[in-house]
Amino acid sequence: MKPLLSVVIPLFNAEKEIKICLDSLFLSSWPHFEVIIVDDCSTDGSLAVARQYPCRVYTMESNMGPAKARNFGVSQANSDIILFLDSDTEVDVDTYQLFYDAFQEHPDIDAVLAVPEMISLRKGRASNYNSLRSHFLFLSADPICDYFSTQMGAMRKSAFFQAGGFDEKYTSADIEDIELGMRLRPNKVLIHKGIHIGHHFPSFLSILKKYIRRACLFSRLLRERKQLTGVHTNKKGMLSVGMVLLSAFCLALIFIGTFFSPVAELSFITAYCISSISFLAINHSCFMYYIKKKGLLYFVEAAFFDRTLRANAVKKVVYA
Repeated sequence: MKPLLSVVIPLFNAEKEIKICLDSLFLSSWPHFEVIIVDDCSTDGSLAVARQYPCRVYTMESNMGPAKARNFGVSQANSDIILFLDSDTEVDVDTYQLFYDAFQEHPDIDAVLAVPEMISLRKGRASNYNSLRSHFLFLSADPICDYFSTQMGAMRKSAFFQAGGFDEKYTSADIEDIELGMRLRPNKVLIHKGIHIGHHFPSFLSILKKYIRRACLFSRLLRERKQLTGVHTNKKGMLSVGMVLLSAFCLALIFIGTFFSPVAELSFITAYCISSISFLAINHSCFMYYIKKKGLLYFVEAAFFDRTLRANAVKKVVYA
């Protein structure tokens, strides 16, 4: 019998994470699926772990990145619906059926996204903050958008081929999924608020390294396409980045205040306070959600992580 859903997972050096992922995939209460693993020349035991499960496993001839691996995986898929997952995700027993049913209930939709779980599968304060932030952003976003993520998203095979698949110039795990989403038909991605998927969100240092690089790539993409995608890249998010940039600029001027008159320095302090308060006001609903879930003291930690990550991303974008 032809599967009703094909799961495509690129694999590279994720020996521990892929076991968690595959364990959850094969606990499904819905049997009409196949799992396709495309190993991108892992150097650890990832491939051996994948071969312990009833997957169709392929190995790339050389390390070419997840975009090419996913394109190859789709070319081998037997279903008309492709569920893209990262190798470090974890699904529930009814995840497959919820995705499949969503496409049946919305025949005009090209893709469906899940919501990240509130708590990261990777332990750590920064990882949990990032997970909570993503959880809130997806939960509060408009259900129809132009954003797509292979972290936990499904797409009709016909829409995938019509859009041209992933751009293989992206040779690392960057923004190849977001870029593909921007080439889908406008407003044809549904965020299903009832599907939650766990993810190993990166540690603080990994976030700084990986997400700042993505910010550079994404800023260039925004300049080329001149469009926002929703969820992470809406008008509120862009305004937040602007407030962070302004407050960072004012703070730098305050530190070198000996070169300015007292009136000018006071103006910089005032501008810094206004931009900082504006940042909190813009993200009021987000921070209130953090407080509701984690308590009042968590507000300070969340504000630190949020402003630090945005400030570093802005710095890299400006100098890119």
